[in-house]
Amino acid sequence: MHAETPLHDLGIWPSPAEILQGEYPEWRIWRDVNENGRHGEWVAQHHTMHDLVLRASDINDLRQHLETARREAAERGTTPAPP
Repeated sequence: MHAETPLHDLGIWPSPAEILQGEYPEWRIWRDVNENGRHGEWVAQHHTMHDLVLRASDINDLRQHLETARREAAERGTTPAPP
């Protein structure tokens, strides 16, 4: 490695998915794989409410779904609010 190589050129930073996972630890977040082996939708499944699954075509839309789920849960006073 050259001494002047910026860290961002080396890929040493959290990805948007890693950041999202850190912000929503009560959810398992992953990228689905299509039948043809290509990347599919982004998926979030709640750790304790396994039937609660959110899907989105991109990571930013998944963030919006997670924000909505957290806000609605907080309004109800139920999970999936953060611990």
